[in-house]
Amino acid sequence: AAHAPHVHAMEELVAVFRGRTRESAFVSPAPPFRAMRRMPLKWPAAEGSHDRPFAPTYLEQFYNPAGNVLYRPPFTLHTTAGSERVFGRPRAGELFADRTSETALYMCIKWVSKLEAQQLRNRMDLDAVGPQGAGGMRVLGSTLFTPETPSVNARTAGLKKLHYHVSARGLGQGYAEHVDEYTILALLHYGTLEVSSHGNKTTVSAGGHVLVPAGEPHGFTCVGCREDQPAAAKCCYYQVFEFHAT
Repeated sequence: AAHAPHVHAMEELVAVFRGRTRESAFVSPAPPFRAMRRMPLKWPAAEGSHDRPFAPTYLEQFYNPAGNVLYRPPFTLHTTAGSERVFGRPRAGELFADRTSETALYMCIKWVSKLEAQQLRNRMDLDAVGPQGAGGMRVLGSTLFTPETPSVNARTAGLKKLHYHVSARGLGQGYAEHVDEYTILALLHYGTLEVSSHGNKTTVSAGGHVLVPAGEPHGFTCVGCREDQPAAAKCCYYQVFEFHAT
């Protein structure tokens, strides 16, 4: 199942924990995400269904498997669907045949910038011009973050910087409580984390997440491994996003 194609002024992360999703975006004039499959749109159904002043000319589709996180800019006409079980060659109009029957479990994280809608659009349009802002960072377009993606620092339409990295911790490893000036999101894929704040402690299991507002004391410690992992292994694996406001 998929929600109807729609558009919003929010930036978005789509984090997949189980199975995989099928991501579709309607773009014009040139697809910004080169790794996506794409085909020309032969119907004008998408016109008038969103508030960005262009008529989409391409449909981009790709699979987003567990462990990946998709960043989607604002004002992107899109839809997300769980994958379905299909064998054999693609049917007419389909791009893929190698699908799975596993139900997709994913989480969407959306945020709104303090900038006006027109300012957000203007920032997105700067991407075609060249490097912008401090450090020459480009405005981030649709981007897929995988477990193999190296540390990323990028400007987005609504953020001064979006930082991404992967943490792998052994049993008992972590860091003490401290304060950051930016909001943090940690997506835990396996292991058990103990999260502390103001001296209070709670645990988060695989498939969970931790959202830490800017200025809030926090500390993470790996306290549990999967049953099939030795205690000496890197028991806790989680992806971290830092949201540096404009």
